[in-house]
Amino acid sequence: MEQPRVLAEEKYPELVKLIQTGKDRGFIMYEELFEQLPEEVTGIAEKLDDIYIRLGELEIDVVEADSVEPEAKDGEKAAGEKDKKDGGPPRPQARSATEQLEKTNDPVRMYLREMGTVKLLDREGEVEIAQRIEAGEAKVFIALSKEPELLELFLRTNERARRERRGVRELLQGHLTELDEKAEDRVRESLGIFRTINGLDDESKELKQRLRRCKKSGKRHKELSDKIAANTADIALLVRRADFTTTTRNRLLTFLGEVERQFSIPVQTINRDRKKLQHERNVERRQFYQARIGRYEDELEKLEERFETPYDDLKILLAEVRRGEGNTDQAKQELIVANLRLVVSIAKKYTNRGLQFLETSSRRATSV
Repeated sequence: MEQPRVLAEEKYPELVKLIQTGKDRGFIMYEELFEQLPEEVTGIAEKLDDIYIRLGELEIDVVEADSVEPEAKDGEKAAGEKDKKDGGPPRPQARSATEQLEKTNDPVRMYLREMGTVKLLDREGEVEIAQRIEAGEAKVFIALSKEPELLELFLRTNERARRERRGVRELLQGHLTELDEKAEDRVRESLGIFRTINGLDDESKELKQRLRRCKKSGKRHKELSDKIAANTADIALLVRRADFTTTTRNRLLTFLGEVERQFSIPVQTINRDRKKLQHERNVERRQFYQARIGRYEDELEKLEERFETPYDDLKILLAEVRRGEGNTDQAKQELIVANLRLVVSIAKKYTNRGLQFLETSSRRATSV
C-alpha cells in the first residue's frame, strides 16, 4: 500500500509560520527563509528543494529582498492593523505586490521561477530518458538499414561534403566523384555496421512473432525476451560505434529532404492531373493531362532508378526517420530542462551566502 506523502511543513515546523506569511502576501523573501529555518535544513539542497516545491504548490513565490517594492514591505503591517481597526476584510495588498513583482522581474528571473516548477530527475527518470534517446536513434538507424543503396549514396555524399566543404543539395545536383581510400574504408565500415543492425532487427522481429505464441510464464518466453533485449542492446552499441556526429545527422536530414523534394515534383503533378481527369470532359484537355502524366511517370521512374529506391519505400523511410528523430529530440529536450532545473536547485542552496542567485544560476546554466 502506498504511504501517504509527508508535507514539508510537517517535517519542518518552522515552515508553518512562513507559509502563513506567504499566503497573506503571496510571497516570502529568501532572507526570511534562511533566518527562520535551521541551518541543518538550509544547508542541504535536497531539503531546500522539497521546501521550494511545496511553496510552489501553494503558489507562494520566493523572491530576493531587492526585487520587492519598499511599500510592500514597510506598509504591510500598517495596512493590516488599519484593516483590523476598521473591522473590514483585509485589503489585497500582498497580491498587488506579487503582481508588481511579475511586472518588474526581468526575463531571467521569470525563467528561473518557471524552472522551479520542473521536478528533479531521479535515477529511474535519467535511465528512462536515456533509453528513449537510444530507442529514437536506433529507429533511425534501423530505417536506414532497410534501404542500403540510398544509405550508401548518403554516406558517399557525406564524405564528399566533408572533403569539398560543399552543401548536400549542391552535391546531389552534380555527378558522383571517386572517393579517396580512407573515405572508401569509412563507407565500407559504416555499411557493415548497418548490415549488422538490419540482421539484428530482422531477428528480433522473428523472435517477437514466436514470443506471441509462448506462455508468459513459460521458460521459453523468458529466453526469447532475453534474446530480444540482447539484440536491442547490441543495436544501441552499434549506433554509438557508427559515430554519427551532429553535423552528419544534419546532413542526413538535408539529404533525405532533398531526395523527397525531387520526388515530390512529379508525384504531386501526377496526383493533381489524375484528379482533374476525373472531372474533365474536354477531349483536348484530357489528352493534355494524360500526356503530362505519362511524362512525369517517366521522370518518377528515372528518380527511382537513380536513387535505387521505390517512392513508396522512400515514404516509409522518411516517416520512420522523422519519428525517430522526433522521439530523440523530445527526450533530449526533457533532459536539458531537467539539468537546468538542477542548476536552479543548486543555485538556491547558495542564496544568502555571499553569492547572487542570478549570477550563480547563469554561470551553471552556461556550463550545462
